[in-house]
Amino acid sequence: MSPHQALVDRLIDAGRGRSPATDWSLILPERWLADLPLDGDTLVRPVDTRRSGYFRTPVYRGLELVPQPLTQPVLILTDAAGLLSPLYLNTDTGQIGASLADIGLTSHDE
Repeated sequence: MSPHQALVDRLIDAGRGRSPATDWSLILPERWLADLPLDGDTLVRPVDTRRSGYFRTPVYRGLELVPQPLTQPVLILTDAAGLLSPLYLNTDTGQIGASLADIGLTSHDE
């Protein structure tokens, strides 16, 4: 298991521990995709959710992966339906929190 995969797994486990039934999406650095053993490239969301249907996206552990050109050392786990606040993981320290400030980072808006 790569160090990147271990950090991704840690954040997913924290989110599922917080809310096991939530449809989580993970925002991660684009270059990290190569370090994850993907489940596939199509995610099927049940009809009874706010975002039902088929989505062409990288899938890992049943979650939608959203690769981004991130400018800070962070992973972001978001509720795909937008009902729960996100969780953040500082990829330098491994710290998990409910905001960037909780993990020692600042927003670009500050």
